[in-house]
Amino acid sequence: MSAEQATKVSYADPGEAAAAFQRSRTCTLSVADLVSQLRKAIEASGLWVLQEIDPQSLLHRGGYAIGAARQILFFHPRLMARVLAADPAALLEAPLKFAILELPGGAVTVRWIDPAAAFARYDRQALADLGQELAETCTEIVMAAIGPNTTAAVNPSATHPSPGAGRQTARMGSQPLKDECPGATTAMARLVSALGEEPIFRPGDHIRVLTRSPVGHYRVPTSLRGRTGWVEAVIEPPAIDNEQEAYGRNAGSKLHYYRIAIPMAEIWPNYVGSPRDGLRIEVFETWLEKI
Repeated sequence: MSAEQATKVSYADPGEAAAAFQRSRTCTLSVADLVSQLRKAIEASGLWVLQEIDPQSLLHRGGYAIGAARQILFFHPRLMARVLAADPAALLEAPLKFAILELPGGAVTVRWIDPAAAFARYDRQALADLGQELAETCTEIVMAAIGPNTTAAVNPSATHPSPGAGRQTARMGSQPLKDECPGATTAMARLVSALGEEPIFRPGDHIRVLTRSPVGHYRVPTSLRGRTGWVEAVIEPPAIDNEQEAYGRNAGSKLHYYRIAIPMAEIWPNYVGSPRDGLRIEVFETWLEKI
């Protein structure tokens, strides 16, 4: 279906009720650049990007037209283990999700459910504590991704005390960010001056290839997912993510590829060749984590 044939969807104004359980920020980045920055900040925080959903493409297939939109699902096995140990019913709260939307006026907003509010409902101290941790982590991730490109908070109001914890989540209000969140300095210290300008891995760094199963086009062999090795070289200059380029996305977002070395014995435990034998492959930044 062509863009001319699709039914254009008109957006309503965000409801005030959402401020009680959601957080949001508006920025001057494009949707593609914000998604790339968020993915980078998520992985820098030690969490895993599990899936990226493209509502714009999905609605187009159904005959509707909207502006650019993405959803990023993220979490980590260690967090899932804590959730299940505290209350299996809370499994519904995982994974976490960022929703990125281009508004009719051209502004771009990122919105997420407040984990502190979500986990506090289960009346379990372990979940309340986890919710507080994740609320602070989400705020740090968004601040690191947006950096100086923020405009204003969409919901400048509520904080949510954790039952019995005596703490509050970081507020997204109109006061300076450094006063709102004690972790702001740490998060901002991870920023580079421009997207992809500096590689996040260096030769000699020990890394792991992420274990995830994206839908559609991908370039990392299944047999290498979860394997460990080290970085041999940083590929310069930064390049477009070919997996995203296959869908016409992130054309302006460039990160680094890395030539990594993985021992053959890591891939095949029964390998009988020399322990110095290894496989070399160039992998995009978003597929790697430092160990």
